[in-house]
Amino acid sequence: MPQFGEMLCELREEKRLNQGQLADILHVSTSTISAYETGKALPTMERAIQLWLTTSGLLSISCSGDRACEVRPRCP
Repeated sequence: MPQFGEMLCELREEKRLNQGQLADILHVSTSTISAYETGKALPTMERAIQLWLTTSGLLSISCSGDRACEVRPRCP
């Protein structure tokens, strides 16, 4: 079974986000995302829920440029 960090990395890449973009969306540092993905740290439950919402497709993410992203609820 994949570890949390491996799953996060795969989901982030599926959304075509780099670590910096995901960090900006979640208001954390790039090193925090890196620590999650490498297994050096685990997120709090609140942060884990934010990560799930961001990567699960329940939120619409559009990015322009290197780090400018907009996150909106996905409407049915």
